[in-house]
Parts: sequence; structure tokens; C-alpha cells
Amino acid sequence: MIFSGVSIASVVGVSLGTYLAALLDWRAAFWVLALLGALSAAVLATTLPALPVTERGYLGGLTVVLRNRGVAAGTAITAFVVLGHFAGYTYVRPVLEADAGLSSGVIATCLLVYGLAGVAGNFTLGPLSGHRPRIAVTIALSGVTLAAALLPFATGGVVTVLLLLVVWGASYGGVSVSTQTWVRTADPARIEASAAVWAGVFNASIALGSLAGGQVVDRAGNHAVLFTAAGLTAAGLLLTALTRPGGACVS
Repeated sequence: MIFSGVSIASVVGVSLGTYLAALLDWRAAFWVLALLGALSAAVLATTLPALPVTERGYLGGLTVVLRNRGVAAGTAITAFVVLGHFAGYTYVRPVLEADAGLSSGVIATCLLVYGLAGVAGNFTLGPLSGHRPRIAVTIALSGVTLAAALLPFATGGVVTVLLLLVVWGASYGGVSVSTQTWVRTADPARIEASAAVWAGVFNASIALGSLAGGQVVDRAGNHAVLFTAAGLTAAGLLLTALTRPGGACVS
């Protein structure tokens, strides 16, 4: 349920941001973002119940959880897929503009469809990950890899672009819940520590993936960044095939 907020926000936020940028300018979207952030902080401060500390965490405890092979594998898988996704998806709009020749309105519709697919993927792969986290992670990474790898060849028509964005959105919509479930399943005794490591790696990978994608676009172009994204995600998919949440390698 919590991760669905990310997918739903992708639907509403992208559409709202695009509309405001067209109606006013791009700065207006950032002012609205700042306002919504301040409003969210105020709501959280006034409505969340007190959460007393039951177990004090230490920085050293974050490194201890990585000694668990299942946690280490899940963290590495998360890094690969998030690096790949944000290396490619951050620059998907230039791909749709320059290579597919789509207008701003059509691109906004495509991104809306992507977001709706993400909501569906979250609620489809979420329940599956609770019982079969490895299968859920495999499905999610396979979809992202496939979509990123094929998108450079599918820019000749809106229908093919939309189909691949649906696959990409639905697949990535299940990445957060499935990879975190993998890590939680690997070490149920230290969920908070492993979740902290997972979240840190996830957010660092967002930044590094976007940065790396920009470097690839500048040096090699739009198609190269999508192939790079597919390669990174494929590396995570290979690691998923070779490991399991329990920590043992698959023979």
C-alpha cells in the first residue's frame, strides 16, 4: 500500500507538472512541489502517532546485515535495476521527442499510461512478492530490461512506444516492493537495519543512474543510454538467477 503512493504520484505528478509547465513555466511545477512537500511534512507531524524506540540502531549494524548473503544479493540486485532504470527513464522524454518525433501532448499521455501501468504492476507483483519474492523480482527486472532494450527499435510508431512503456511501467512498478521483500525475507531478524541499507542504496542508485545516463547521452546519444539501462538491469537479472533470498547460490 505504501509503495503504491510512488506509482500513483507518478500518474498525478507527471501530468500535473507537465500541465503547469505548459500553462505557466517549469518553475511553477517546482513551486508546487515545494508547497506539497511542506504540506505533507505538516500533515505527518500532526497525525503520526508516537513511535517509541524499541531497539536502538547503530551505524555498525548496517554493515553487519550485508554479511548475510541474501541481503547482500538483494541489495546488489536493487542497485543494478535502479541504476539501469534511472539511467534510461530519466532521458526517455528526449528519446520520444527526438527519435519518435512525438509532441508534448502525446508524450504526456505516454507518461500517464506508464504511470497507470506502474500502479497495476505494484498491486500485481506486490502480493506475489510476499510469497515468491525471487519470482517477482525476476518478472520485474525482465520487463524493465526488455522494454529498455527494445525501445530504440520501436520509435517508429506511437502504438509500439506505448506498448513498451506499459511493460516498463508495470515492471518497474513492482521493483520497490519485490526487492525490499527479498531483503526482508533474507534477514527477518534485522528488518530495520536491512531496510535502511536497502533504502540508502536505492536512493544513491537513483542519483548515480541519472548522472551516468546523462554522461552516456552526451557522449553516445539516446539509443546508447537505453542499451546501457538494459545492460545494467540485465546484470541484476543474472544475479537474481544465481542467488535467492535465503543467501545460497543456485546450483
